[in-house]
Amino acid sequence: MRAVILVVLVAIAIHVPNFPVGKAPQEDAGVFMYAAQRLLDGGLPYRDVWDHKPPLIYVLDALGLLLGGGSPVGVWAGQALAHAVAAAIGYRLFARAFGTRAALFGTLAWLLAAPRIMLADGYFTNFVQTFVAPLQLTALALFADEERRRRRTWRSLAIGVSAGFAALLTPAALGLWGALGLFVVVGRLRAGSLHGAFARGSLIAAGAALPVLLAGAVLAAAGVLGDAWDQAIRYNASYTGTVTWANRASSLTHGLRLLASGGFLFVTLAGAAAAVVALRDRSILPRASDARRLISVALLALPLEVLLGSSSGRDHGYYWLAALPSLGVLAAFAAFAFERSVVPDLARRLRGPATAVATAGLVAGLVLLAARPVPLMARVAVSHEDGLTSSAVAYLREHTGPEDTVLIWGSRSAVNFVAQRRSATRYVYQYAPLSTRGYDPRPHIAELGRILEERPPKVVIDASRDSAVTPPLEEAAAGRFDTQDPLFVFSPAVSEVARSILERYQRVDTVGPSAWPVYRLRGP
Repeated sequence: MRAVILVVLVAIAIHVPNFPVGKAPQEDAGVFMYAAQRLLDGGLPYRDVWDHKPPLIYVLDALGLLLGGGSPVGVWAGQALAHAVAAAIGYRLFARAFGTRAALFGTLAWLLAAPRIMLADGYFTNFVQTFVAPLQLTALALFADEERRRRRTWRSLAIGVSAGFAALLTPAALGLWGALGLFVVVGRLRAGSLHGAFARGSLIAAGAALPVLLAGAVLAAAGVLGDAWDQAIRYNASYTGTVTWANRASSLTHGLRLLASGGFLFVTLAGAAAAVVALRDRSILPRASDARRLISVALLALPLEVLLGSSSGRDHGYYWLAALPSLGVLAAFAAFAFERSVVPDLARRLRGPATAVATAGLVAGLVLLAARPVPLMARVAVSHEDGLTSSAVAYLREHTGPEDTVLIWGSRSAVNFVAQRRSATRYVYQYAPLSTRGYDPRPHIAELGRILEERPPKVVIDASRDSAVTPPLEEAAAGRFDTQDPLFVFSPAVSEVARSILERYQRVDTVGPSAWPVYRLRGP
């Protein structure tokens, strides 16, 4: 029980530096929470906010905002709770398979790897992969429980349901479920049970379909299924189709660098090597039957996590948060292998009890793993936002009313959320719908131009200097902007929208450290 309390406290502790007071929402967090607030106000994602994430994150963030009284603190608490639940489930699962010391090491190891990926100086982050973690470890626990029974139970269906909910957060986190499915189906086929493979696979697939079909029905009833399909399915398919293997290699290199920071990657690679040896020589395996199954699934998950983690083709480190639970299995097995293969000889040389030597060795390993993340956590905990968001928010609160609409040109939708000023259009960030190669931007450019003309915002702030691949309005109007990014290209039609804005709006001020230009409607 004390070990469970410890991992829960550590899971919460890694989120303490991310406490949102004094921090600005990071880019994704700004979009998610703005969409969540619109949902609470009676709006709908996809129709009122263009974004290409599946729908569940908006619901979870809306719940967090509701519980937090409109504050991101509720969203923060939801993320901390998600990791705490995942840690508790994971520890109990690992302890049954590898023993308590190895389980504690493996659980703390993957938790200590998270800060390097999810924390940012001065910003509050809100990544969907955090909410996937308890689903992943619940699925693993259900899998291990059912495999011990050697027969189909409701757990197969529940494993599928967890996969369906994960897909409604991010399909890029489905690597673990892919590995589970492979292990179950291939295992039944190798045993000569075609019927068993089909039946078990069908139960998992049916369970996965349930949340997805339910979400589809809700979106259809709300009248936004077409928009959701266009943004969450068609857009992502178009984007993925433009990602080259060179892009993937760059993304993989970035991810490996993050995982290697502090040594976690090397522990998991040692665990993977030990797992391969143990699967060939069963005498090395723990007596618990769960051990073989868990390390087999973790090994199967490795190539899938690599494929999905690098699928963005960009240096989006948060994609690799989804790999941490399965890598935690390998870290736990590395600790078990250390106890089984290294400690006895080491104890003889040191003339000490094996238990004390094992404990000291694993504690030393955790200290080394904490050497990088703990100072990072301390630094981020005392950091504050850089003034970019707060200065724009202060300007809008002074010069606009709650009923006025504004346009933030760029990808700084956090300004809309914090200032509580509604965007004039659903395009709270423009680069994705207007410039992604392979995705038709024409209807979106036309809609943006039409709405800005029919319902002009009171203020336009050009935040492009600190936004992803967005041309400054003046450069866009002149057609001079080059994204320098092979995945994004702005069409001449965007220049027409920018020219229309500059013709009808007058530059009146600048805000913030980067001097974002501020435009107001010209007088009659």
